[in-house]
Amino acid sequence: MLTTTLTNLLLINIIMTLIHESGFIENIDDWISNKYKFYHLPYPIRCLLCGTWWISLLYIIIAGPFNLLTIALCLLNAHLTQFIQPLFRLIMNVLLKVLELLNKWLKL
Repeated sequence: MLTTTLTNLLLINIIMTLIHESGFIENIDDWISNKYKFYHLPYPIRCLLCGTWWISLLYIIIAGPFNLLTIALCLLNAHLTQFIQPLFRLIMNVLLKVLELLNKWLKL
């Protein structure tokens, strides 16, 4: 049961990081601020660490065993974004370089 919860929390972390890295949250925030003047998304949604914490905690409340250990796992999961986000950026940069090399190779 705990391994399933931990796996699901890591998947939540990866999905939240992908959503933030894609720029989706910034686009929604820009759209809302343009449509409704002087209004932005709340900070817990715009912040990757905060958003991961709240979504993980909501998942634990709804689907998992809500105890002190799982709350600590939610905190650990939220702080793992500091390590997963640079990893995604590294993978994205490597893939962009590979695509540039393929583009140069195909043009020859």
